[in-house]
Amino acid sequence: MRAQIATMLLEAVGAGTVDAVICRAPELYGPGKTESLTNSLVFDRIRAGKRPLVPVSVKTVRSLIWTTDAGRSRHEGITEILR
Repeated sequence: MRAQIATMLLEAVGAGTVDAVICRAPELYGPGKTESLTNSLVFDRIRAGKRPLVPVSVKTVRSLIWTTDAGRSRHEGITEILR
C-alpha cells in the first residue's frame, strides 16, 4: 500500500499537479512505544539489566533517529512548507 501511495504521489508531482516530498525516516528509537529492534534488543535489555543483543553485521550501515528528533523535524518541516 505504501508503494502504491508513493507511486501515485510521484506521478502527480511529475504531472505538475502537486508539489511534494517523500520523507522516509531511518529506524526509530527512544522513549515511548516504538517497535524497533534497537529499542527492544538494545535499550530495553540494558534497562532490564541484561546484555544487549545487536543482531546485525558490523559491515552493515544502519541509520537511527531518536523519536523526539524525528517528531520535531517533521513538525518543523511542515511548518516551513506552510510558510
